[in-house]
Amino acid sequence: MKKTQIGITAAMVLAVISASAANSRGQTKLEDKGGLGRLIGNWIYTTDDGGTFDLSFKWGLNKHVVISRFEMAGRYSGFGLVYYDPAKGKIVHAGIDSVGGLGRGFWQVGDDKAVWKMNYVGPNSEQRKMGIVYTRSSAKTLKMEYFGLDDNGELAGEPQRTTEFQRKAKVPAKKDKTRKKQPADSSAYTALSGLVDTGGFDWIIGNWVTATYEGQSFDVAYKWGMGKNLINMTSKGGEHEGLGMIFYAPEEGRVMHFGVDNQGGVTKGIWDADGDKLVATLDFATLGGNSNKIAIVHTNIDAETINVAFYGVDESGGRSAEPWASLEYKRRARKTAAKLKSDNKPKTE
Repeated sequence: MKKTQIGITAAMVLAVISASAANSRGQTKLEDKGGLGRLIGNWIYTTDDGGTFDLSFKWGLNKHVVISRFEMAGRYSGFGLVYYDPAKGKIVHAGIDSVGGLGRGFWQVGDDKAVWKMNYVGPNSEQRKMGIVYTRSSAKTLKMEYFGLDDNGELAGEPQRTTEFQRKAKVPAKKDKTRKKQPADSSAYTALSGLVDTGGFDWIIGNWVTATYEGQSFDVAYKWGMGKNLINMTSKGGEHEGLGMIFYAPEEGRVMHFGVDNQGGVTKGIWDADGDKLVATLDFATLGGNSNKIAIVHTNIDAETINVAFYGVDESGGRSAEPWASLEYKRRARKTAAKLKSDNKPKTE
């Protein structure tokens, strides 16, 4: 395997096998669809009683992903990734909220509107199919219409609710007081945190770095999000940058992963425990249509060290006897990790 074929993110989730060289910075599949660009920005809706609903869409990873976030009056929030899945030939959206609800579906984008059709599964496995239609009525107004879906997956009848958001005035990030950072709740219990705590796998949370045989370093960060219903992963090394989200899917009863990189590569898979090890079995698809499947075994060596081993996976899902690569990651010192935080944050455009 060529050295240029290996992009490693590490432990808790994204290793990207690329069978082609890095894509040039041309128009991405998301830009191709046009309509998504009209959603980019920070938006706000104010209720009659003074409550607020903040919504944002931002480009990331050389416009191979749209990062979506929402927050309702500081009590309820959500995070999602929108990206083109080359295996499906569709724009995919995977999102999770702060109560453990999971929304997955596809976007249909036209010249005048963008439609997200999804299946929402609540924390107790209750399901609801819905479609959200986004239109821009002016440069400063974004309209959202909520529909039910019929048996054929089409928008049903009239919108059940309509909300108009106004574009928020641009405020320098350092002076923006509208978004209050919520302190991490170490006592929060969710299906995901319960699995992590019961298995004793909380050692994976943190900032990690390794050096490859070429002397390059790869930085990876795993952080709790959405009230411990999500583990956010960011990675950076060489020409590679990646974003991943790890969450518990209640309707499937397992831990899932979705991720995307700055070359348009997509990662999908599941996480499981093998004794005291964490094993990710992941499918990778490049924008050019190449695919690969590997298993990544994560082992805790000590409080400052983890080992990440990469195995082949056969057609039946069996793991190869020996890894084809193994790397040792060291935990970043807090001061160094803080310094690297802005560098590792996915670029928005």
